[in-house]
Amino acid sequence: MAYTISEVNLERQRLLQRIMEPVTDKLLGRLQLPAGIRCLDLGCGMGETTRQLAARLDKSRRVVGVDQDPELIRTASSMVPAGGCPITFEQGDAIYLDFEDNSFDFVFARYLLHHLNDPKKVLAEMFRVCHPEGVVAVQEPDCAKQYCYPGSWAYERIPEIYGRLFANPFVGRELFSLFGQLGCPEPHLDVETIAGVQVELRRSYRMTIEATGSALIEKGILTSDELEELVGEFRRVEEEPGTLCVWSPNFSVWGNPPKH
Repeated sequence: MAYTISEVNLERQRLLQRIMEPVTDKLLGRLQLPAGIRCLDLGCGMGETTRQLAARLDKSRRVVGVDQDPELIRTASSMVPAGGCPITFEQGDAIYLDFEDNSFDFVFARYLLHHLNDPKKVLAEMFRVCHPEGVVAVQEPDCAKQYCYPGSWAYERIPEIYGRLFANPFVGRELFSLFGQLGCPEPHLDVETIAGVQVELRRSYRMTIEATGSALIEKGILTSDELEELVGEFRRVEEEPGTLCVWSPNFSVWGNPPKH
């Protein structure tokens, strides 16, 4: 499993956490998970989401973050856990999790599946390691539409660029169906669009393009000159006060593992 985003600049992950935190908090509020559960955060990165889960899931017995990148795991492990909740971070492959069946009561992944060619296989693993009475939840974007106003040609190009860059950039719309295909008895769905004039929203586009620059050139999606021009346009929009940014819609899908 390979990612196309270089996380040398960890500020991008911190930025995305600040933007997505209310969306994940909303999901956790709807789930109303009980105290004392065992929680897995898959594709945890530097652990920002894992610490958010630990802070919200009070008195959890166990919170584990898993990522394939050893550098991100080292960074995550060096940070102080939220609220004193016990958190551990482990390197691992989401397709072949090193956990027994029914190891967790809540299994979560955010912005992981759009990097993967076979998200269904990862979802199957998430269901496998989740207790039959537990919950599996996923949050993913659908990158087909995002824009700003006043408009920008850079934003108009994003669906085509992401469509060639990421393995599954439109997986958000597929999630509900995938849960059903795997036998989830009653999957739940929520869709939310993040929009506003906050500079952080616009900055996230520029930082993501910078973090994927090498992959964009290697895949032949952009030349180095085109990449420089694109980054420059995103920076121009970022610095334009009052410009409205509308992110891709965020799909949240959750449910219980299938009964066997």
